[in-house]
Amino acid sequence: MQPTWPLRKQLQYDDNDNFYLNSNEGATTTATTMAGFEGVYVPGIGTYGLEGGRATGNGLTWELGDLDRVLYNPVPANTSVFQLGGT
Repeated sequence: MQPTWPLRKQLQYDDNDNFYLNSNEGATTTATTMAGFEGVYVPGIGTYGLEGGRATGNGLTWELGDLDRVLYNPVPANTSVFQLGGT
């Protein structure tokens, strides 16, 4: 059976994962903490994390490309990589 697109999976992250801001499809990134990744509610996604992306979207939603890349590794290291876009 073929997957239905868009394929969606709920992922959870924790402080064992790696977090980055200002990603350009994974090519350029700025390392951050989990708190930095979650961010603050100030417009400017490249600098202010997930909540900054929501603020840039008028507080109603995130915009396409906010979450730029996720590398999910369930085992053995159980360490995933989450990258936010810089635009």
